[in-house]
Amino acid sequence: MTNCKNCGRKLLMGNCIHFSCSTSSQSIVDSRNKSSQKNQISSSKNTLPDLSKPIPPGVNSRKYTKKRNLKSILVYLKYSRAKDQTDHLRQHQLRIIIDAGPFIPSANNQDYVISFKSAGTQDRVRAIIDLLKWQIKGQRPRYEGNLEKYGKYIPSLEKAEADVLWLESIIDEYS
Repeated sequence: MTNCKNCGRKLLMGNCIHFSCSTSSQSIVDSRNKSSQKNQISSSKNTLPDLSKPIPPGVNSRKYTKKRNLKSILVYLKYSRAKDQTDHLRQHQLRIIIDAGPFIPSANNQDYVISFKSAGTQDRVRAIIDLLKWQIKGQRPRYEGNLEKYGKYIPSLEKAEADVLWLESIIDEYS
């Protein structure tokens, strides 16, 4: 695998996938959508919560608590699989989450928050992959078992699966 001449990161199928690299933005985004997509991304950067404060107790997982109405750390950090979220936007936000932190837990979510390890590491990437796989495993049977009611959520699961594959393809970029 070769590295990008511009940013030094590994190339995927001959293209740099790192968003801030000028070679990736030229090869991935066509000139008509380029400014629109950059505006969406720059606005998403500015909405990241203040990570110098503890992550709120409602950010947790059913793996660690019996409480309901929880928000995952990915959702808290503005990752979304909504209809308007392209692969490019989701991957950009995932990179921000991988490099964000350190995460400061609250008293009620210590185990969960600590499970995301240090910023910019393979351990952080693996933790995100594990979270997405756990969500897919929990949601897919329910959604596919009742397509009439939950069929509209299948594209979101497919985005999660695509993000897992993408994360697995970039994990070696981190130490």
